[in-house]
Amino acid sequence: MRIRLLAIDMDGTCLNPRSKISEQTMKALKACADAGVMIVPTKGGH
Repeated sequence: MRIRLLAIDMDGTCLNPRSKISEQTMKALKACADAGVMIVPTKGGH
């Protein structure tokens, strides 16, 4: 089965304490996008 969509939690998962995405995470997300995976940023709620 091929992964076609990746929903990622931004707060506290992809973002560092300065609310930035690290270079390592950005490279991983770019690799996913280059492989044809649609990336959807999400935010958890209460």
